[in-house]
Amino acid sequence: MNCFGSLITKPRNVFDMEKRGLISAGLLCLLAFILTLAIGLVPSRAQDRPATEALLPETTVLFVQLDNWQDFVDKMQDSSMGKMLSDRDVAPVVDNVWEELKSAYQSELKDEIGFELDDIVSLPHGEITIAVIAPRRKDPEFVFILETDPESEAADRVLNQSRELIEREGGEIEVEENEDGIEIETMYADGTRLRMFRKDGLIVGSTSEEELQHIIDRWMGREVEKVRPLASNRKFITIMNRCRGGQATLPEARIFIDPIELARSATRGDIGSQFVINLLPILGLDGLLGMGGSILLNEDDFASVTHAHVLLAEPRKGIFQMFAFRPTDYRPEAWMPVGASNYFTSSWDLPLMVSELTKIIETFQEEGTVDRFFENNLDTELGFNVREDLIFNLTGRFTFAQWIEGEVALNSQVPIFAFQVRDVELMENCLEKVFERINRDTPEDSPFRWERGSHRGTVIYEMNEEGMAGIQERQFERQNQNREERGQPGYQVRVNANVDRPSFALIDDYLIISPQSPDALRRAIDTNQGQVESLVDSDDFRRVSDKMIKSLGRDMPSGIFYSDPRVAMGWIFDLARDETNMEFLEERRDENEFFSRVKKVLDKDQIPDFRDVERYFQPQGGYMTSDETGLHFLFFELRSDR
Repeated sequence: MNCFGSLITKPRNVFDMEKRGLISAGLLCLLAFILTLAIGLVPSRAQDRPATEALLPETTVLFVQLDNWQDFVDKMQDSSMGKMLSDRDVAPVVDNVWEELKSAYQSELKDEIGFELDDIVSLPHGEITIAVIAPRRKDPEFVFILETDPESEAADRVLNQSRELIEREGGEIEVEENEDGIEIETMYADGTRLRMFRKDGLIVGSTSEEELQHIIDRWMGREVEKVRPLASNRKFITIMNRCRGGQATLPEARIFIDPIELARSATRGDIGSQFVINLLPILGLDGLLGMGGSILLNEDDFASVTHAHVLLAEPRKGIFQMFAFRPTDYRPEAWMPVGASNYFTSSWDLPLMVSELTKIIETFQEEGTVDRFFENNLDTELGFNVREDLIFNLTGRFTFAQWIEGEVALNSQVPIFAFQVRDVELMENCLEKVFERINRDTPEDSPFRWERGSHRGTVIYEMNEEGMAGIQERQFERQNQNREERGQPGYQVRVNANVDRPSFALIDDYLIISPQSPDALRRAIDTNQGQVESLVDSDDFRRVSDKMIKSLGRDMPSGIFYSDPRVAMGWIFDLARDETNMEFLEERRDENEFFSRVKKVLDKDQIPDFRDVERYFQPQGGYMTSDETGLHFLFFELRSDR
């Protein structure tokens, strides 16, 4: 039996991989999604039909909606990425990528799926919604609602191919008309049934006959006993109201998920999984009531605005009490250099975090376990009180950032983690003791030995460069040795990568850790001493900051985000143009289909210099707030034409 027969098996235990449960049902819905896109030559969506949340039940635990596919595509084409992809210097590369995708589909997937790729991508037209329903005391069921293109010539082809595929695999197709005059088509295969109907230009389908009937009842204005619509679900209402962004119209895309109810439904009958779910209250995770978000495109001065909300119960406890973000006036630190590709800063209440973590651990262990661990292990080994001298010496302010360091390589974009310190002198003593303990049992000639360096008067602790380079070289040699043992020739070209060297330093009043490059710490030191422009003084950050301040009003953020896609995209373009990487792809193209296709695309067209398309990208920003309903996130991208 080919793929369709395998896809439509939905056993009772939905997490049993051998029976293909939830995954099978999901894939069935995906196939039916493609199938029903073809049913149609129907009029456009009626404007007075019930909203989708009025048709779905309140027991919906996953809801993903694209309000209008065609409108979404049009707006995406007007986005920064869309404009760049249609640029005359980039369009030929995009066309070749598409041709390679079609070639891969034709050779590897078409025989299994049965549809032409051009037919599939030309079908969507209006609304697309996928939902998972968790009926009480039953397994989860799938629902999809979508609008088709009334003028698509591909519709009949895909529909006929779908029906032929079902019948070829021994399935059956039945068509009946219900009491409302609605024609319902039912597909049977491998013991699974999928039902669907058309109304007012929409296609609605479900793996549940009962849920489909309830949708029809709500559409016809009849009340469904004991189950209200999703529009009455307080979790859904709260999240969607927070993610609407004050707009009169619906966002281009929305998502809602009730993760705990989804997990409960999906693991019904699985004793092990249900045991884990019953532990959630101990960890405080039962306070996660729901999550959701929305995307709005081309709104005012923004190319895109993304909202995300984590709905939490009050009072918070356990893990959600641990991560108590503190609102304050955040500004990038003086050592944060301009040119950061990503920047995030926030703060925690560290004493509260340690206290809550101790409670959680000692729920499963005897009282005093955490104290003994610190005293008998960390404190004794390092020679100082880790909690008092190190952890509680941090203010709680922490920062994550990325920027480009070193030559063009796969790992040129390096991360740093920074923690603000109360007592700098005390922290200096702690770091020196940590450094001494690391090297105490490490031989002088070990590649894992750390060194004490200095830059502009600031001490930097870093791993030995020669030793780490030797480790990287030996890994490459072992790879070639394994290939030769299998009778394969060894590689001559390695992927272009810088030597990773973890390091840490105390810069100003921040402990900064770089997992990959001490050069990142040197850049931070130079910035702190005025040798490099800082992010807080840059025009781009000021533009983003002004938008954040205006959006926040009187609220104080619990964290802020900043991103400059020009940095990351420039790095990607440089990687694509790098000669060593081209040689790497050339050497491996005969052994790896993916490398072969990438190399083929890059051979056809010269990747343009990023400076020629840089104008399409603008800085991005965002913030996080915390209130009685939970955590709210807002991200935005400035328009390139404003």
